[in-house]
Amino acid sequence: MLYAASSLTKLQVLAPKQTIANSLPCIRLVILLLLSGAFGISSGTANAQFLTINDPSGFNGTSAFGISGNTVVGRSETTSGDRGFLYNVPANTFTDFNIGGATNTEAFGIDGNIVVGAHDLPSISIFYGYMYNTTTSAVTPINDPLGTDTLPYGISGHYIVGDYGNLIATDGFIYDIATASFVDFPNPVSGQTFLFGISGNEVVGYDNVGGLSNGFLYNIASDTFTPLTDPMGNQTEPTGISGNYVVGQYFTTNSEGGFLYDMATNSYSNITDPSGMPGYTDPWAIDDTAVVGTYYTSQFNGFLYNFGSPAGVPEPGAIVLLATALAAGLGTIRRR
Repeated sequence: MLYAASSLTKLQVLAPKQTIANSLPCIRLVILLLLSGAFGISSGTANAQFLTINDPSGFNGTSAFGISGNTVVGRSETTSGDRGFLYNVPANTFTDFNIGGATNTEAFGIDGNIVVGAHDLPSISIFYGYMYNTTTSAVTPINDPLGTDTLPYGISGHYIVGDYGNLIATDGFIYDIATASFVDFPNPVSGQTFLFGISGNEVVGYDNVGGLSNGFLYNIASDTFTPLTDPMGNQTEPTGISGNYVVGQYFTTNSEGGFLYDMATNSYSNITDPSGMPGYTDPWAIDDTAVVGTYYTSQFNGFLYNFGSPAGVPEPGAIVLLATALAAGLGTIRRR
């Protein structure tokens, strides 16, 4: 199912210098409207860096879980069950999909044109992993032989990471697409390991010891672990990685929050969507400086946050209003 919204991608004004000079009052008005936030844009502030992502078919909520370039993937909670979606950011379009007639389909991660996630089957409360090629529409099962449930969360190149579950425990796995082989990843301490994000050879996740989550960075090539601990909380759950940046959630005894960790400077900063309830912003994935996740109001809402773009990305409705205002200004220029 495809939904489209109009967008303004480029605006060029070509007019003689004296004509533009005569129309400066009208142009100034448009600029003032922009600066005053009349279009929902607050340039240079943190709020302007957040864009809400809500699938029109997600009557019960939308969650954004993965990003690659200009494409975001996630879950749309429809009246017929969960559906995976692809969201094209520049075009502001959603494409919903369902795997094999499933009751619920979750899209968790994306790299290029390959999406990974999980789906169930009607009347069967077991989740099966999949790899979906958005170009060819080919679907490849990804199921760890040691698990009853398989949940692939992240993908980078020929590696997929996620969890498998059985009656004994939940453990992480690394799946090599090139060799179609699993490397199971039981935690040496607790037997409970969760792998969520991957970038090249670097994997992020957390283990559970005594009911507390402990974040880590794992390097596939060197087989080494590095603890990741947000000083704001007593629990840290990293979920996404890109280059030197890691995102995830931290928890205290009575609160939680989203974080961005810069490995280059060894510094943590908070990620809080101002549209959500306090403590209910959950970053899930990152690509370069673009972060996606969910915030909660009366339901889940997806968000896109770009900390490398101070001016932010305007809401699609704001762009339409901007186009209308500028069109009025151009009409005055032509009449003069």
